[in-house]
Amino acid sequence: VRNVEDASTNVMYTIEDGTGVMDVKEWLGDQDPQAVQQMREQTKQEGIYIKVIGQIKDYEGKKLLVANAVRPLTTGNELTHHFLEVMYSSEKFKRADSIVSPMMMGTSGIHNTMGGGTGFGSNSMAGGMGGVGGGDAIRDRVLNFMQEHQDDSENGVSVDTVIQMLHDIPEPEIRKAVELLSEEGQIYSTLNEFQFKVAM
Repeated sequence: VRNVEDASTNVMYTIEDGTGVMDVKEWLGDQDPQAVQQMREQTKQEGIYIKVIGQIKDYEGKKLLVANAVRPLTTGNELTHHFLEVMYSSEKFKRADSIVSPMMMGTSGIHNTMGGGTGFGSNSMAGGMGGVGGGDAIRDRVLNFMQEHQDDSENGVSVDTVIQMLHDIPEPEIRKAVELLSEEGQIYSTLNEFQFKVAM
C-alpha cells in the first residue's frame, strides 16, 4: 500500500506490486459487520501488504479496481504466490496468443473444441488454454457455470449446486477449482464460504 485516503463513504488505496500502480476503491456500508470494520482498520496503513478481490472498472478514462474485499496478508507465502501467479498469467497469455490466434481465423467453434469457454477475463485466450491442462479445463467449466447461474440467487451460486450440475466432474476436483478461483480473485464468497459470485 503506497497511499490511503479515508473518506466518509469509501476508502481509496494506491497499491503497487512492482509490475505497476493501481487505485483501489472500497465502498463503506452502514451494515458492515464488526469483523469487516476491524479488518478494514488493519488495512488502512501505508507500507503493508494487502490482498484485494474486486472488479476492474473504467472511471474517467482510467482503470480502477472496485474492491469486494480487502484484507491484510497473513503470511509471506501469499506474497510469493502472487508473484508466481503474475509470472504464470503472463506466460499463459503469451502462449495462448500464439497458439489460439491462428486457429481462430478458420475455426468458429474453437472454444468448444478446446474445452475452454470464455474463461479468465472473458477473453478467448484463456478459454483456449483451458483445454491444455485438465485442471484448467475443470476450473474454466466451474467458472463458466458460475457466470451463467450467479444471477439465479442474490447470494450467487453454491458449491453444492455446482457439484450437482457438473456431475461428470469429481467433487474434490470441483472444490479444488473453487478454491483456486477464489485465491485468484476470479470469484468471491457472499453469504458464507460456500456461496460465490464471479468477480469479473
